[in-house]
Amino acid sequence: MQMPYDDPSQVAEVDELLERRRKDRLKARRARDLGGMTLGITSLMDAFTIIMIFLLKNYATDPVNIQQSDVLNLPFSQSKEMLERATVIAITTQAILVDDVKAVDLRQGAVDPSNKRDGATGFFIEPLFQLLQNSMQKAKAMRSRNPQAVTSYGLAMVLGDYRVNYRLLSEVLYTAGQAEFNRFKFVIQRKGKKKGG
Repeated sequence: MQMPYDDPSQVAEVDELLERRRKDRLKARRARDLGGMTLGITSLMDAFTIIMIFLLKNYATDPVNIQQSDVLNLPFSQSKEMLERATVIAITTQAILVDDVKAVDLRQGAVDPSNKRDGATGFFIEPLFQLLQNSMQKAKAMRSRNPQAVTSYGLAMVLGDYRVNYRLLSEVLYTAGQAEFNRFKFVIQRKGKKKGG
Protein backbone atom coordinates (compact mmCIF):
# COMPACT_ATOMS: atom_id res chain seq x y z
CA MET A 1 0.00 0.00 0.00
CA GLN A 2 1.27 3.37 -0.98
CA MET A 3 1.12 6.26 1.50
CA PRO A 4 -0.08 9.62 0.25
CA TYR A 5 3.20 11.18 1.45
CA ASP A 6 5.51 9.06 -0.60
CA ASP A 7 5.61 11.67 -3.29
CA PRO A 8 8.64 13.91 -2.56
CA SER A 9 6.77 17.10 -3.45
CA GLN A 10 4.02 16.26 -0.97
CA VAL A 11 6.57 15.46 1.75
CA ALA A 12 8.23 18.86 1.25
CA GLU A 13 4.81 20.54 1.37
CA VAL A 14 3.90 18.81 4.65
CA ASP A 15 7.31 19.63 6.16
CA GLU A 16 6.87 23.27 5.19
CA LEU A 17 3.41 23.35 6.78
CA LEU A 18 4.69 21.75 10.00
CA GLU A 19 7.62 24.18 10.14
CA ARG A 20 5.29 27.17 9.68
CA ARG A 21 3.02 25.93 12.53
CA ARG A 22 6.04 25.44 14.79
CA LYS A 23 7.23 29.02 14.09
CA ASP A 24 3.74 30.38 14.77
CA ARG A 25 3.61 28.55 18.11
CA LEU A 26 7.06 29.94 19.04
CA LYS A 27 5.99 33.45 18.06
CA ALA A 28 2.82 33.15 20.15
CA ARG A 29 4.79 31.83 23.14
CA ARG A 30 7.30 34.71 22.89
CA ALA A 31 4.47 37.22 22.69
CA ARG A 32 2.94 35.70 25.84
CA ASP A 33 6.29 35.69 27.67
CA LEU A 34 7.13 39.29 26.73
CA GLY A 35 3.61 40.59 27.25
CA GLY A 36 4.33 41.93 30.76
CA MET A 37 7.62 43.56 29.74
CA THR A 38 6.42 46.17 27.29
CA LEU A 39 6.24 49.81 28.36
CA GLY A 40 3.03 51.64 27.80
CA ILE A 41 2.73 55.35 27.14
CA THR A 42 1.43 55.91 30.69
CA SER A 43 4.57 54.47 32.26
CA LEU A 44 6.77 56.59 30.03
CA MET A 45 4.80 59.73 30.87
CA ASP A 46 5.12 58.96 34.59
CA ALA A 47 8.88 58.57 34.27
CA PHE A 48 9.12 61.78 32.23
CA THR A 49 7.08 63.69 34.82
CA ILE A 50 9.26 62.47 37.69
CA ILE A 51 12.43 63.47 35.86
CA MET A 52 11.01 66.91 35.01
CA ILE A 53 9.99 67.56 38.63
CA PHE A 54 13.44 66.51 39.81
CA LEU A 55 15.17 68.85 37.35
CA LEU A 56 12.88 71.77 38.09
CA LYS A 57 13.36 71.35 41.82
CA ASN A 58 17.15 71.16 41.55
CA TYR A 59 17.60 73.91 38.98
CA ALA A 60 14.77 76.17 40.06
CA THR A 61 14.93 79.95 40.04
CA ASP A 62 18.15 80.88 41.84
CA PRO A 63 21.37 80.08 39.99
CA VAL A 64 23.23 79.90 43.30
CA ASN A 65 22.07 77.92 46.29
CA ILE A 66 23.22 79.75 49.42
CA GLN A 67 23.04 77.95 52.72
CA GLN A 68 23.74 80.17 55.71
CA SER A 69 25.11 78.74 58.91
CA ASP A 70 26.86 79.79 62.09
CA VAL A 71 30.05 80.46 60.11
CA LEU A 72 28.37 82.31 57.21
CA ASN A 73 25.82 85.02 57.95
CA LEU A 74 25.28 87.40 55.07
CA PRO A 75 24.68 91.12 55.67
CA PHE A 76 21.23 92.62 54.99
CA SER A 77 20.21 94.91 52.13
CA GLN A 78 17.15 96.06 50.21
CA SER A 79 18.64 95.35 46.78
CA LYS A 80 16.35 93.73 44.21
CA GLU A 81 19.06 92.56 41.79
CA MET A 82 18.93 88.86 40.92
CA LEU A 83 21.91 86.51 41.04
CA GLU A 84 23.52 85.08 37.94
CA ARG A 85 25.77 82.10 37.47
CA ALA A 86 29.38 82.84 38.35
CA THR A 87 32.29 81.51 40.35
CA VAL A 88 31.32 81.67 44.02
CA ILE A 89 33.89 82.73 46.61
CA ALA A 90 32.59 82.16 50.13
CA ILE A 91 34.40 83.74 53.06
CA THR A 92 33.21 82.17 56.29
CA THR A 93 34.59 82.68 59.77
CA GLN A 94 36.57 79.43 59.39
CA ALA A 95 37.63 79.11 55.74
CA ILE A 96 37.60 80.49 52.21
CA LEU A 97 35.82 78.33 49.64
CA VAL A 98 35.59 78.45 45.86
CA ASP A 99 32.45 76.80 44.46
CA ASP A 100 32.07 74.84 47.72
CA VAL A 101 35.68 73.57 47.65
CA LYS A 102 37.83 74.67 50.56
CA ALA A 103 40.76 76.79 49.44
CA VAL A 104 42.30 77.72 52.77
CA ASP A 105 41.48 77.65 56.49
CA LEU A 106 41.26 80.85 58.50
CA ARG A 107 42.68 81.37 61.98
CA GLN A 108 41.08 84.14 63.99
CA GLY A 109 39.68 85.70 60.81
CA ALA A 110 42.99 85.74 58.92
CA VAL A 111 44.88 83.58 56.43
CA ASP A 112 47.97 81.85 57.77
CA PRO A 113 51.09 83.70 56.50
CA SER A 114 52.49 80.41 55.15
CA ASN A 115 49.63 80.37 52.60
CA LYS A 116 50.55 83.81 51.26
CA ARG A 117 53.19 84.45 48.64
CA ASP A 118 54.69 87.44 50.49
CA GLY A 119 54.16 86.30 54.07
CA ALA A 120 52.09 88.08 56.70
CA THR A 121 52.02 91.43 54.90
CA GLY A 122 51.15 89.94 51.49
CA PHE A 123 47.78 90.00 49.78
CA PHE A 124 48.27 87.05 47.41
CA ILE A 125 46.72 83.83 48.83
CA GLU A 126 48.30 80.94 46.90
CA PRO A 127 45.76 78.09 47.51
CA LEU A 128 42.88 80.45 46.69
CA PHE A 129 44.64 81.55 43.50
CA GLN A 130 45.02 77.92 42.35
CA LEU A 131 41.29 77.19 42.71
CA LEU A 132 40.29 80.48 41.09
CA GLN A 133 42.69 79.89 38.22
CA ASN A 134 41.13 76.44 37.63
CA SER A 135 37.68 78.00 37.64
CA MET A 136 38.80 80.66 35.16
CA GLN A 137 40.26 77.99 32.86
CA LYS A 138 36.87 76.22 32.82
CA ALA A 139 35.13 79.53 32.07
CA LYS A 140 37.55 80.21 29.21
CA ALA A 141 36.90 76.76 27.75
CA MET A 142 33.14 77.30 27.94
CA ARG A 143 33.50 80.76 26.41
CA SER A 144 35.54 79.41 23.49
CA ARG A 145 32.81 76.84 22.74
CA ASN A 146 29.89 79.24 22.98
CA PRO A 147 30.67 82.96 23.49
CA GLN A 148 27.01 84.04 23.67
CA ALA A 149 26.08 81.56 26.40
CA VAL A 150 28.72 82.66 28.90
CA THR A 151 27.72 86.10 30.15
CA SER A 152 29.41 85.83 33.54
CA TYR A 153 32.99 85.56 32.24
CA GLY A 154 35.35 87.20 34.73
CA LEU A 155 32.57 87.53 37.32
CA ALA A 156 32.95 86.28 40.87
CA MET A 157 30.20 86.32 43.46
CA VAL A 158 31.54 86.99 46.91
CA LEU A 159 29.64 85.60 49.88
CA GLY A 160 31.18 87.13 52.94
CA ASP A 161 30.11 86.65 56.51
CA TYR A 162 29.18 90.03 57.98
CA ARG A 163 32.00 89.59 60.53
CA VAL A 164 34.77 89.34 57.88
CA ASN A 165 37.30 92.15 58.26
CA TYR A 166 38.30 94.50 55.46
CA ARG A 167 41.88 93.22 55.23
CA LEU A 168 40.74 89.64 54.53
CA LEU A 169 38.21 90.83 51.97
CA SER A 170 40.93 92.90 50.26
CA GLU A 171 43.24 89.88 50.12
CA VAL A 172 40.51 87.73 48.55
CA LEU A 173 39.64 90.39 45.95
CA TYR A 174 43.32 90.98 45.11
CA THR A 175 43.93 87.25 44.64
CA ALA A 176 40.81 86.92 42.48
CA GLY A 177 42.00 89.83 40.37
CA GLN A 178 45.31 88.06 39.81
CA ALA A 179 43.33 85.04 38.55
CA GLU A 180 41.69 87.33 35.92
CA PHE A 181 38.42 87.95 37.74
CA ASN A 182 37.63 91.59 37.08
CA ARG A 183 33.98 91.90 38.13
CA PHE A 184 32.59 91.18 41.59
CA LYS A 185 29.11 90.93 43.02
CA PHE A 186 28.63 90.83 46.75
CA VAL A 187 25.82 88.57 47.87
CA ILE A 188 23.59 89.79 50.68
CA GLN A 189 20.29 88.68 52.12
CA ARG A 190 17.22 90.78 51.58
CA LYS A 191 15.73 92.56 54.56
CA GLY A 192 13.04 90.45 56.14
CA LYS A 193 14.50 87.11 54.98
CA LYS A 194 15.22 84.69 57.80
CA LYS A 195 18.54 82.92 58.33
CA GLY A 196 18.88 79.84 56.13
CA GLY A 197 16.38 81.05 53.53
